[in-house]
Amino acid sequence: GHYEYNGKIFLEGLVFGELLEEDMLIQLWTGSPLASLQEKKLPERDMYWKNALIVAVGNEKAHVAYLASANDVDETVEKNVPLDRIRIILGADESIPDTLEEARLMAMGGEEIQVVPSVDASSNNKAQIDEATGLSTWSTVAIKRTTVRQEVKEERKRTREKRKQALAEQEAKEKEIAARKMEEAKAANADDSALGSIYFAELGREVQGYKGVDISDTGDDKLTIRDTAK
Repeated sequence: GHYEYNGKIFLEGLVFGELLEEDMLIQLWTGSPLASLQEKKLPERDMYWKNALIVAVGNEKAHVAYLASANDVDETVEKNVPLDRIRIILGADESIPDTLEEARLMAMGGEEIQVVPSVDASSNNKAQIDEATGLSTWSTVAIKRTTVRQEVKEERKRTREKRKQALAEQEAKEKEIAARKMEEAKAANADDSALGSIYFAELGREVQGYKGVDISDTGDDKLTIRDTAK
């Protein structure tokens, strides 16, 4: 699950995948996808390992970001990278264990339960006899070990989850406000259309029942200038 090269200890992603978390510094294999695990360990293949950052961690896969070439300004994001293309440099940053023992412990979830025989002075360290079976037994004590780094990692995870939840709630609230404004705009437009229809209906009735002089009257009785002078 690990190997040493050029004074550094590398942890294989397949074995130490539980250590991965967002923003962690790792190395990504960019060589042939057909290369075996043994080939990837060869010193002459080291050029194909590029520094990268974990963007997200999924089920035995991860999204990673890296610079494809030294001249690139924008990072390349590769999704669903299998763990056999990832390795971790022991102690590379504060989120990565400094020792193999701690790395193994964190790979098991950050906890280890050791069961050891208990020491009872009154029994003179003699095995107790099980009355049901007649066989000797030892009483045991379970000791739970948890790394400080694992506790910090879990706290960072809780903080990220809270941040994501807050962003999701904010986005939902903004969508709700936008939808409400759209409904209000539709209602206002509907009211304007209704008022317009009433206005034109009333205008139509007024024109139809107009009581003044109808200048469009084409009847025989026409007013002349002489008539208006009377």
